[in-house]
Amino acid sequence: MTVDGRQKSTNWSIGARLPFLADQLIAAGAYTAVNLDGGGSTTMWVQKTSSSYCQSYPSVGGCLVMRPSQSFGERGTRSAIVVLPTPDTGAPSPLR
Repeated sequence: MTVDGRQKSTNWSIGARLPFLADQLIAAGAYTAVNLDGGGSTTMWVQKTSSSYCQSYPSVGGCLVMRPSQSFGERGTRSAIVVLPTPDTGAPSPLR
């Protein structure tokens, strides 16, 4: 789950406070969660595209399903969670 940064002036996103977000995660069935960062570095990329949720289409394919809150676009970050459909066979064996 991602939450876009506050963009109230454009009626896109009002952000979220952590207690509200925790309630949403519990309602969605989460039992463990991590808050990496918020606001302008929030990014969700999906491989399958649909005009009903895609906001932009990066050169790597797929689409972004959010709008960065900074006017210049996405902000770089060093933390990420990547969900793969199968085990990563390229990972060192202790990490598989």
